[in-house]
Amino acid sequence: MKRLMLLMQTVLQECGTRCGISTEFDWKTIERRVEHEGLEFLTITLPDLCKEFERALDQRQASLADWTGWSKRGTTPVFLGQFFDLVFDRDTGRLVEDVLTDSPPLHPEDTFSERELASLKLNFGVGGFEKNFPEFGESHRAQRRNAIEAIVCVRQITRLFSKLEVEAAKNRVDMAFEDFLNCERDLATYLSNGVEAEELGFAQISRLLYGKIFFELSKRAVRDLSDSEAWSWLDS
Repeated sequence: MKRLMLLMQTVLQECGTRCGISTEFDWKTIERRVEHEGLEFLTITLPDLCKEFERALDQRQASLADWTGWSKRGTTPVFLGQFFDLVFDRDTGRLVEDVLTDSPPLHPEDTFSERELASLKLNFGVGGFEKNFPEFGESHRAQRRNAIEAIVCVRQITRLFSKLEVEAAKNRVDMAFEDFLNCERDLATYLSNGVEAEELGFAQISRLLYGKIFFELSKRAVRDLSDSEAWSWLDS
């Protein structure tokens, strides 16, 4: 367990570095939940979170109905929240990509005079200017790159132990057996009642629609058979 936790901590920190965010709160959450839920938090709960994340990506929208079992702030979870903020708009739940598409980037020349702009760039430097005024210049492209990095990191963190095969806790095994038995009971009830009723209804409708046709075909078959028997002495 210690090695697994060390691996998770290392991956989490590296992802935070890649996206330029702090993961201290996320690591404390992982430690606390592993302590209470055991290894299943890493092998089951986190992969389930990834499935919900991928579903929200597919729908291009996060909502309060998502993220079962997680505390939320706005439309996204508090856990890994800074990663999610790079992908979804927390207030509306929309993909950052869609928000950027609807809001064209501003240009410094639209806000500052030529003299003011030259003075700002001289004081901050080119890199410092873009850092202090992220709404200008390359900001849209940078935000898109950050969103892609965050998506990769969220999937890497939440799916890190999804393939690890460990024995599930007894309560999860019992729940799985109970779900299986309930499914078998429902299927048995359907087969004993529903199918018979459906077959009876199908037979009644078939007779109503095609009864006359079948009756005529039967008469013709009997007549053809009788004619065949009447001339069968010629073959003897």
